[in-house]
Amino acid sequence: MEYKTLEKSTNKFHQCNILGEGGFGCVYKAQFDVGSFAAVKKLNCANQDAKREFQNEVDLLCKFKHPNIISLLGFSSENEMRFIVYELMPNGSLETQLHGPSRGSSLTWDMRMKIALDTARGLEHLHEHCNPPVIHRDLKSSNILLDSAFNAKLSDFGLAVTDAAQNKNNLKLSGTLGYVAPEYLLDGKLTDKSDVYAFGVVLLELLFGRKPVEKLAPAQCQSIVTWAMPQLTDRSKLPSIVDPVIRDTMDLKHLYQVAAVAVLCVQPEPSYRPLITDVLHSLIPLVPMELGGTLRDESGFKLVYKAILDNGTEVAVKKVFCLTKGIQREFENEVKLLSRFHHSNVISSYGYSIENETGFVVYELMHNGSLETQLHGPSRGSQLSWHRRLKMALDIARGLQYLNELCIPPIIHRNLKPSTILLDSNFNAKISDFGMAAVVAGGGGGKEGGLSRSLNFLGKTGPIAPESILNGILTDMSDVYAFGVILVELVLGRKALEMSEVSGQECLVRWARGVLTDRHVMANVVDPVIRGTMSVKHLNQVGVIAYLCLEDEPKYRPLITDILNSLVPLVPVGLGGTLIV
Repeated sequence: MEYKTLEKSTNKFHQCNILGEGGFGCVYKAQFDVGSFAAVKKLNCANQDAKREFQNEVDLLCKFKHPNIISLLGFSSENEMRFIVYELMPNGSLETQLHGPSRGSSLTWDMRMKIALDTARGLEHLHEHCNPPVIHRDLKSSNILLDSAFNAKLSDFGLAVTDAAQNKNNLKLSGTLGYVAPEYLLDGKLTDKSDVYAFGVVLLELLFGRKPVEKLAPAQCQSIVTWAMPQLTDRSKLPSIVDPVIRDTMDLKHLYQVAAVAVLCVQPEPSYRPLITDVLHSLIPLVPMELGGTLRDESGFKLVYKAILDNGTEVAVKKVFCLTKGIQREFENEVKLLSRFHHSNVISSYGYSIENETGFVVYELMHNGSLETQLHGPSRGSQLSWHRRLKMALDIARGLQYLNELCIPPIIHRNLKPSTILLDSNFNAKISDFGMAAVVAGGGGGKEGGLSRSLNFLGKTGPIAPESILNGILTDMSDVYAFGVILVELVLGRKALEMSEVSGQECLVRWARGVLTDRHVMANVVDPVIRGTMSVKHLNQVGVIAYLCLEDEPKYRPLITDILNSLVPLVPVGLGGTLIV
C-alpha cells in the first residue's frame, strides 16, 4: 500500500485521528476514497529490534485467517517509518473498555465470557492449527481488540514466535509486567503455556475489573494473581469480590467454574496449566448460543426421548447435538465405555447411532427419572423414605466400586451428581452419563495412584473436589468427594449449591461439614420428609461417612469399598443390605 494513500486517508496523520498510543508509536483512524475505514499503526523503526518486530508481525499476519485474529489489510514504509493497516475495531481494546472511563459498564457477564471464549479461540488457532505453532508472547487486554459487535480479536504479533524458531528459550525477555509467566521471567523458558498464563490474567481482569498490576504505594505494587489466588477457591468470598458492574448478574455455578479455570491457567508450574483447547471447551458451555457458545438450558446440547423397540422393549434415547469437538469427544467416550460395562448399578446401553452432526445413544428406560428430580422436583423427596435413600446411596457406592476398583483399567466418573443417578421402577439407582469419564492410565486407583489431569470437568455443574479446582488433579478420590455431596443431599434434602436458610451461605457443603458430626444439630436439619423416621445412631453414622468423603485432603477420604461396607449394615435385608428390621 502506498505511503501517499495512507497519508491522505489519515489527513496527514492528524492528531484528531489518533485511536491509541504506545511505546511503538500511534494508531490512526483512516478513511479511504471508497468510503471504507481502517486502522493504521505508525511505527518508528530507527533500531533493528523495531524493524524485526515490524517484519515479524507482517509475515505472520499474512498467514492468519481466523475470525478471532485481527486482519491485515496492507503495509508500507517511508524512510525509518513503517505502517501496518488493519481492519478497524470500533470498540477499541479490552483494556480501554475495562479500565478506561466507562470502567467496564458496557461489558455484561455474558459479553465478558464471550470475549474470553473469542480470545481462547484465537489462541487455539495459534497453538493448535498453525503449522508451525505460534506463541503470541505478549497477550494482554490492550492487545485484545473489539469490533462493533464486541467480537474479540488478537492483535500485535511483533513479539510472536513460532515453535520452529531456533533457540526459542534464549529469546530476549519481552512482555508486559503482570502478564509474563513465572518460568519465562525467571528462566527464559517459553512455551504455549506462557500464553495460557497470560490468558488466565486476562480472565481475572474480566472477573474482577482490576488491572493486572495495582499500585499499593509509591514503591509497592501487587499483581492481580497474588491478590486473587487466596480468594478464588473460597466460594463464600468470591461473589463479593467480583467486579461491581457485573456482581449478582451471573449464575453462581458459572462463576465458580470460570474462577476454577483462571486458577489453573495461572498455576506457577507450567505443566499444571491446561492446554488452551481444554480452556476453550470449558468456556463454551458458559456462553449463550447466540454469542457463540452452547449454553441453552441445563441439558444444553442433549434431549432424552422415550421409545419402544420393535420387540416391545421400552427404552430411552438420548439425542446429542455434536456442535463442538468437545461434545463430539464426550459422545464417543460414552459410547465406547458403555459397551464395556455390565453391572446392575451402571446404566445399560442397547446401542448408538450417528446422523450428520447428531448422535443417539439408546439406554434402558429408568421409569422414576433422576435422583435430582425425585429430591428437588415437585415431589420434594416425598417418595424417598430413609431406608430407600440409604439403599440408593448403597447402589451408587456399588456402581462406583465397580468403576473405580473392578474395571480394568479403572474408571473415574468425573461428573457424579443427582442428575446422573437414574432410578428404575423399583427405585434401584444406576450411574449414567459417562461423557466426562476417564480411564486411569496404568490402572491402579486408590489414594496414591491413578492420578489424572484434566480441565474438561469445569464445564459441568457437578460437585468438584478441592484438589481438582486447585491443580486439576483427578483420582477416584474425586468421585468419593462427589459421592459425599450426594449423601449430604439425600440426608438434608437440599441442593449442593442452593442458598441455605440455616447458614446464609451459598454452598451447602461448606456449611454441612460443620454439622455432620454434631449429633444434636443433625437431628434438626435432616430433610423434614424423613425427620424422626430413622435411628439417631444410624443418622450419625451416615453423617460421619459424608464428613469423611468431603475431607479437603484426598488421602483422608475413605475408599469407595470402605464406604460400601459401612453402608451395608444400615440398609434393610429386603433392600440389599444386612439390617434386620
